[in-house]
Amino acid sequence: LTDQGALVVKTGKYTGRSPHDKFIVDTPEVHEQIAWGDVNVAMSVEHYNALKDKVLEYMSDKELFVFKGFAGADKKYRRKFTVINELACQNLFIHQLLIRPT
Repeated sequence: LTDQGALVVKTGKYTGRSPHDKFIVDTPEVHEQIAWGDVNVAMSVEHYNALKDKVLEYMSDKELFVFKGFAGADKKYRRKFTVINELACQNLFIHQLLIRPT
């Protein structure tokens, strides 16, 4: 904490998401709804499942922080999210970013 009480987190040289690292699983249900290109890159279901298996294996022996919340104040467009973090500071960030359920 700073002398004024603010939380400071050292993130290293990576301070945000790379704009070229956004992948969407391409399925028939969403294919026509996505503006595919440099920003929205298609990922096959098979590639997603292989990556998911690697992530689950990596996380299997870790202490994790889980947050369940919502994005979108308008209930018509609201989406539910479960965010799993390895670090408490990451979970604190998402806790402030998303709407907390009551």
